[in-house]
Amino acid sequence: MQSKDKGKAAVWMGKRNIVIEEFPIPRAEKDGMVLKVDAAAICGTDGHLFPEDPPYPSILGHEV
Repeated sequence: MQSKDKGKAAVWMGKRNIVIEEFPIPRAEKDGMVLKVDAAAICGTDGHLFPEDPPYPSILGHEV
């Protein structure tokens, strides 16, 4: 079960190595907002956004 003050993210740790990790939920800055996301996905372009040796770790999931 997920904590109210933590969220989860798919983290690309290296080739063929994606793990789910918990992170603190950010607080909204002045005049900003934080959205609750029920589901997100990764797509084929996530693997092509980086050069051959991407910076690890990288959080994936621009498909919300």
